[in-house]
Amino acid sequence: MAVTYEPISTYTVSGSTTTTFTFSSIPATYTDLRLVFNGAVGTASLTVAVRYNADTASNYSLTRLYGSGTSTLSNRTSSLNYIPLTDDILIGGSTTIPSFGIIDIFSYTSANYKSALGTVSNDQNGTGNVQKMVSMWRSTSTITSITVYITSAGSYYFASGATATLYGIKAA
Repeated sequence: MAVTYEPISTYTVSGSTTTTFTFSSIPATYTDLRLVFNGAVGTASLTVAVRYNADTASNYSLTRLYGSGTSTLSNRTSSLNYIPLTDDILIGGSTTIPSFGIIDIFSYTSANYKSALGTVSNDQNGTGNVQKMVSMWRSTSTITSITVYITSAGSYYFASGATATLYGIKAA
């Protein structure tokens, strides 16, 4: 069975004031979704996060494995109000080295809780990081919008040129 990826929408940051962007009106015609993020941030030590349907309640949970080449960790967090796509662990204090992240969101139209599998990495010129995570959104609603944003308050922003693309996946 062939799988087809169809780009739904792409967002590219221009300038240096963007702190959030939303993929809205996601059609319910796919089996799964894939969100791909590639970019740096304008200020180090912050978290790039994802929310579904603008849900700010504590309905998200996450389990992750992390490795840097010199250290490892794993943790589980429940009752979050977002899914962290990158965080200060992965940003690593750099505003010039981009992180690359993929989140595969399974059965986004089902009447069950929504699960996703993610990978985030960055190179940092030989001292990079990689993270694998599984997340859950405890809602039975169809995902109709996905917001990517910076959780930190203040003058934090995505670096110009950062991109995010949302793909719909159809099983042929």
